[in-house]
Amino acid sequence: AENEAARDRFVKAFQTKDTATLKKIGKVWSEDFNINTINDKTNPLLLVSNGGFLVDSAVADQNVTLKLNPKYNSGPKTSGIETVVFKFIADGTAAAQALANKEIDVYQGQPTADAVAQLKAIKGVTVIGGTNACYEHVDVRVAPASGTTTTYNGPFAASSGQKGKDLRTAFLLAYPREEIVEKLIKPINSSATVVNSLFTLPGEAAYSKIVGPNGVSKYTAGTQEKRTATALALVKKYYPTAKAGSGSVKVKLLWGQPNNSRRASEAALVKAALAKAGFDVNTTGTSGWSGFLDDNSFDASFFAWCPSSVTQTGTNANFQSDGGNNFLGYDNPALDKILHSLEVKLPDAQITAKYIQAERLLMADAISLPIFAHPAATAVNSDLVGVKPAPLTPNLVWNYWEWHY
Repeated sequence: AENEAARDRFVKAFQTKDTATLKKIGKVWSEDFNINTINDKTNPLLLVSNGGFLVDSAVADQNVTLKLNPKYNSGPKTSGIETVVFKFIADGTAAAQALANKEIDVYQGQPTADAVAQLKAIKGVTVIGGTNACYEHVDVRVAPASGTTTTYNGPFAASSGQKGKDLRTAFLLAYPREEIVEKLIKPINSSATVVNSLFTLPGEAAYSKIVGPNGVSKYTAGTQEKRTATALALVKKYYPTAKAGSGSVKVKLLWGQPNNSRRASEAALVKAALAKAGFDVNTTGTSGWSGFLDDNSFDASFFAWCPSSVTQTGTNANFQSDGGNNFLGYDNPALDKILHSLEVKLPDAQITAKYIQAERLLMADAISLPIFAHPAATAVNSDLVGVKPAPLTPNLVWNYWEWHY
């Protein structure tokens, strides 16, 4: 009855345009659920769930504890596990040690080759490899992120016209995608390749049809040395004294936690490679980095998109002008039209054709480039049965109800 009364109050406020009440409701909806500490003082109404588990407690930046939901009856029967604790251990070495000490039962992260070897050496632990649908990519900012109040006047600004476009192109031309894959990913997954489509991944039916016509050839033609030379020539159009090591174009790069070893190595490769084209890339790590994706003080970023489905509109939110994942201020009406046309059922051939059209615009505007599909490495206490990592989000816990000892 209490819940129905609350619903009725909301409906009445909506129908009567009671903006004062709706603003209060909106403020709670937008802000009150953003909590990272949960204890006996937390409002239990913030922890409502109809899933198999309920949030019981949380310690900021350390762990979240879930307890079995006694009222759960809407999905597969759970297998007897009553408590699940998620621990946040950003350092792969520390995570491996925690697994060896039986402080954790499952670990999934962004491993280095050394970390994978360390995991495989632990007795009583099974390491599950492969790849998943998460893919690393690099983006460049062109305007203020949607919903922000600060301006963006950095080197890649669309407001600077051809200069911004040329510098974005130079940045992506000099970006060491091949080196990143060779040095950081192939030691973990020997069959890894550079990804060259923003909408599909290697192994998908449409991938080979998209790569080439999508305009990525501008960023793959020739050797990296030649591409970097082309990039430097573009930089010299606006900074005539630019040369390797000159640091003529200052770029602030967002990439992740300082203690993420693989990302730190990736950032170091980027800094060294871009320096050859006259860029000075600030690669200082950022704690809580994901909260800065819409921070207009950053000129570029690299991180991973992890799709939760294979729907034909799955990438729309990343690049639509009003997309929830468009942190770059990118606004292209022609692209919006293409992406909106994907919102109806279409045959595969038409979907592929529209992906090609969309990627051509993104490549021409020098907005984003994919880098690699994430190698999967899940380490499991061999006593825990039923862990079957999936390629799509939620990669690890999609079948939690099957887990048992």
